[in-house]
Amino acid sequence: MVDRIATYQPADNTGWTEQTADFVRDLVTTTRPSSARDAHRLAAITAAFVIWGEQQDVPLVAEQLITPERLEEYLASGDRAQWVHGTQIGVRWALRRVGIANTRRAPWRSRTITPGSKTVSFPYTPDEIRLYQDAAAKQRTPARSRYMQAALAFHHGAGLHAIELVHLRGRDIETRHGRYVVHLTSVHTATSHSPSRTTIVHESYNPIVERLLRDAGDGILAHASATPTAASFTSIRKWLVYNDALPELSPRRLRATWLRDALSAPVPVRTVLDAAGLMSIDFAAVGASLIDDDPQGHLTVLASHRAAPRPGARPGNTTTGVP
Repeated sequence: MVDRIATYQPADNTGWTEQTADFVRDLVTTTRPSSARDAHRLAAITAAFVIWGEQQDVPLVAEQLITPERLEEYLASGDRAQWVHGTQIGVRWALRRVGIANTRRAPWRSRTITPGSKTVSFPYTPDEIRLYQDAAAKQRTPARSRYMQAALAFHHGAGLHAIELVHLRGRDIETRHGRYVVHLTSVHTATSHSPSRTTIVHESYNPIVERLLRDAGDGILAHASATPTAASFTSIRKWLVYNDALPELSPRRLRATWLRDALSAPVPVRTVLDAAGLMSIDFAAVGASLIDDDPQGHLTVLASHRAAPRPGARPGNTTTGVP
């Protein structure tokens, strides 16, 4: 863990000087992270905050920089693209920990509350997904590898809820025009409280789905047991091995990443909502990371587009536009 702090540097080195690095590393060390992964997350969040502070001409003095007032200013105006390790709630939680550990005069409350898993739903970065995919094929046991590959293929590749993967069998998958279509019924959605729906797996995961189908047949795709539970999947996740620089693998965040990518695709929002089993979207987590690869072209589309119902479409229709 000490080595993780000592060697940390952000992916974007803009503003990352030797003086800044030493200051950030001292702050994180004093905060006493609980693990190498916690140390990396604290360092990433603290580095972005400190660089922001320097851009505001605040000196590298903990009592002047790391205060509740500065934190609120940062949360209101900082670069959300830097918040790859959590939501605003997670960033506030981390920087409060750093502030309490490194200041004496700043009016921090004495206790911070760890954000629950439901608040950590900010999408993963493409690099994080790539590293998870690499790790999935290198797990120490076939059972862990099978689960991790299924989680990536169906949470990130198709937007399934965590509990929906527990019940997903080979017979729920249909091959259509070289793509894998997933049919979710009340068997899958009873606990997720989503409607029955049809969605599709991103084509990049086709080789994984093909392998899972071959190995599982009509059985559960992510587990060798015929009747696994959510708890058994949670237990497997605790034993997954991957780079300490990565956040813990979260089905919720994998689904949020799928949602971000789907919303960035040139399809109607209704298509995404239906495939996700949603009536509306909370943009707080995904909004800042949405991508537009042709903003001027899309503005032109907005200027001429008029939505019109398709022939035969009915109000409340939940088809997904899957080919």
